[in-house]
Amino acid sequence: MSQTTDPFYSSSNIAALEESIEQMKQGKVVIKTMEELEKMADE
Repeated sequence: MSQTTDPFYSSSNIAALEESIEQMKQGKVVIKTMEELEKMADE
């Protein structure tokens, strides 16, 4: 039986997660309502 590594734990994904967490800690976030997101999707 072979064991595969979950892609969630890939080095590139961990780096992206760490960058996102740092941006969040610095307050670099964008907040949108569901209505705003749906409008953007229709454009």
